[in-house]
Amino acid sequence: MEKMLRKLTLFVLLIGFVAVTAGCDSNDDDDASVVVGAWGLGGLSDASGDRTEGFSEGFNSVVITFNGDNTMSLAIDSKNDALDQNISGTYTTNESAESLSASLTVGGSSLPLTFTYEEVNSNSLRLTATGNTSVLLGSVFQTSLADPVVITVVRVN
Repeated sequence: MEKMLRKLTLFVLLIGFVAVTAGCDSNDDDDASVVVGAWGLGGLSDASGDRTEGFSEGFNSVVITFNGDNTMSLAIDSKNDALDQNISGTYTTNESAESLSASLTVGGSSLPLTFTYEEVNSNSLRLTATGNTSVLLGSVFQTSLADPVVITVVRVN
């Protein structure tokens, strides 16, 4: 149970990271249209390779929703119902730097995450952790993630 909770927490941080990377700048409607909507985890990798399967084993679904008003939500449907979570926060993007910053409220504390993002296509974004986000994600999931940590999200609506 404790191991599952650790993985869930790491996944939440990971999703927060994605949220930060995919956020939108209220002054840039084109950038906002890229990230606004609901997104699911499509892939996760770090310097050791593809980590998607390991993180997916404990979850039915993880959906991040970016709203046009720079608010966001993260819905986690765990295979263990006691670990299901709905987390809210805010995000911003900087189109010229192709960066996303998110702030999620986890356990009563604000969790800041930063990413660079790349639009793979209209239905997929690639987020790369920046700063100490990889360390933060690794700490939350009780695992070691080695830079570069790359998260791929796919549009679900």
